[in-house]
Amino acid sequence: MERQSTSDRLILTALLRTMDLGIDARKALNDDQILEVSRFRMHLSDDLQTRVGRAEAKRLANAINEFHVRLARNKEQLEEIVILMAAGLLELPGLGPITSAQVLVSYSHYGRVRSEASFAALAE
Repeated sequence: MERQSTSDRLILTALLRTMDLGIDARKALNDDQILEVSRFRMHLSDDLQTRVGRAEAKRLANAINEFHVRLARNKEQLEEIVILMAAGLLELPGLGPITSAQVLVSYSHYGRVRSEASFAALAE
């Protein structure tokens, strides 16, 4: 899924670099620019090529924004699960919801990790 968001961002950047739609895309697009593109409106005075370009740019920007919304929701759900399964794990320095979830998955069950060395071996 992340690859799709990356490719959408690259395609949108390429589109904005090849068509003059009012967005400076000489550098990587930032979130404000993507939001601006997602708010594009069609203009009756635009020629067909510009209308199609605007519509596609808007579609790509909306897909990127939707991906970020889904990603944020996923992170919230992971945090809820980690809190239910291992209260206090998120309070340890360096452990956010994603890393904590990976620790829980790697740990698997009581008895699998018998020492610090075997826990460290999971990182290999």
